[in-house]
Amino acid sequence: MNIQPLSTLEKKKLKSLLIQRLVFLFIFILPLLYAYVIFIKNVIGDLAINHINGLTWFGIFLIVVFTILLIGLVIPFYIRTFKHCLQSSKRVVDTVILGVTVENSISGILPPRYIIKTEYKELDSWAAVILNLGLSLQQLRPGMEVRIHYTVNRSHDILFIERR
Repeated sequence: MNIQPLSTLEKKKLKSLLIQRLVFLFIFILPLLYAYVIFIKNVIGDLAINHINGLTWFGIFLIVVFTILLIGLVIPFYIRTFKHCLQSSKRVVDTVILGVTVENSISGILPPRYIIKTEYKELDSWAAVILNLGLSLQQLRPGMEVRIHYTVNRSHDILFIERR
């Protein structure tokens, strides 16, 4: 495992990823946040005029759930995206694949889940994010020697996987 500077292609990929995620934020998430604020205003209005019914309690429950999701998932996701864009180096790990397990989803809506066991650590395709496409997960086989390029501060964000 060693630290190397990011190439210009990787820096461009991280910046384009930031732009894509900001566009998604402005098109989809901000209107949802606007509706969320209106929803909170209506629930507080019902509580203020003492008009409490089942929908008010359901609204309070939804506010708590959405707040937990916002604080636990959305905000850290965008903080991590900004940190990726500011990085100047990456961690490179040479490892050998010990096993590849494919779990197909029951509904067919979700993509298959790849669990790749390496000498370094276990990679889960539903938890890891591969930013640049080198070797795809379908091409990985047991015994294959690979070089995995990780972001420095997050070990589940993979910049690139290549054959050694």
